[in-house]
Amino acid sequence: MSSQEGMQAQSGMIEKFKKAIELFITKDFDASLKLLEEILGEVEDPRDERFIRAFYEIIEGTKHIEQLNVDLGYQSLKSGYVKLKSYYPAYKGIYLSKFLESVEDSLIELRSVVSG
Repeated sequence: MSSQEGMQAQSGMIEKFKKAIELFITKDFDASLKLLEEILGEVEDPRDERFIRAFYEIIEGTKHIEQLNVDLGYQSLKSGYVKLKSYYPAYKGIYLSKFLESVEDSLIELRSVVSG
């Protein structure tokens, strides 16, 4: 892959990622997860893959919580949060502080209702 092709692929991944986050914000969890799975099939850099998987777990956890499966949701949310924290404050121009703060607040709220 040429340098230009690599930059185009990276740009395409970032655009898809932004779309997946937009879908997450509108609570279209299935579409967001599907798009992240598509991205995972395209990434070559292990750090990119771990970054996307962290978001996948957070979105999956949020979906479980919305479906009132709080224990499983909490575990997924916590796992994704821990992974994503290693990229703080930003990764490839994606700033994480507000997102991580929001996830942390959710984890604190959920801690009192999970069964263990």
